[in-house]
Formats: sequence, C-alpha cells, structure tokens
Amino acid sequence: ATRHVPLIALVLPTIAAPAGARKESPTPLDLGRRALADRRYDDAARELEAAVALGGERVDQALLLLGNALYYAKKYPEAIACAKAAIAADPTLSNAHAMLGDLLLRTGDIPGARAALTEAARLDRRWEKMLAKLPPLDVAPAPREAKRP
Repeated sequence: ATRHVPLIALVLPTIAAPAGARKESPTPLDLGRRALADRRYDDAARELEAAVALGGERVDQALLLLGNALYYAKKYPEAIACAKAAIAADPTLSNAHAMLGDLLLRTGDIPGARAALTEAARLDRRWEKMLAKLPPLDVAPAPREAKRP
C-alpha cells in the first residue's frame, strides 16, 4: 500500500509567513494560514477565499493554502480546482503540481496524477519519491479518504 505524507506537511513550510513580517492587522491570508494550522478547515477556506478574491502577488499562495483547506475538508473537486488555478497563476509552482497529483490519485485518476507529479518532479526533484510510489497505470485503486494530520 502506498503511504502518503500529509500534503499540508509538505506545503505549509514552503509558504510560511516571512520572518520579520509586519505587525499590522492580519490579512485574510494570515487568518487563513492560522486557521489551517489550527485545523479549522472551514474557517481557513472562508478566509483564504477572501484572500484569493483580493488578488495580488500572493494569490498563488492563497490558492495553495485554500486547496489544502478543501483537501482536509474532503472537498476534493474544489481542491482540484484550486490546484489548477494555482498552476495557472504560476506554472512553476512544484507544490501546486504535487497537490494536484495527490488529489487526482485520491480520486482514482492515476494517469492524471502521474502527469501532475511528473511535472512536479521536473520542477523540483524532491517530488521524485512521490512519483515513484504511484501504482502502475493499469491498476486503478479505489478513491481514498484523506487522513487528517
């Protein structure tokens, strides 16, 4: 059986708030990040949707975090849409490709998962292990439920 590392453990450290961040009122992105870290996925989704609506240069981060919140809320189609939107915002985000691959694998789309993880590994070699653990294309596992961290 393939063991998956919780996606949030892989994505959050790479998009954490910068050191020495300003001391102003928290933004929806900040509030969403906190709610996600506290495992309040519905609250996180609400705040991160607001962050995405605001746009700006950090919309790709907001989309990745929103995808994580939806993933853990077991709203896979919405999480897939977030991963695709993050990729559209910045096609070089290996985390977005990896998130998409993991979500597609969980919904039983092995070819789609393989394509997304291949691109993630091309952009960042740390995803090669995840790609290597994919089942063969002729074996379609049943969709699985995400485990909470």
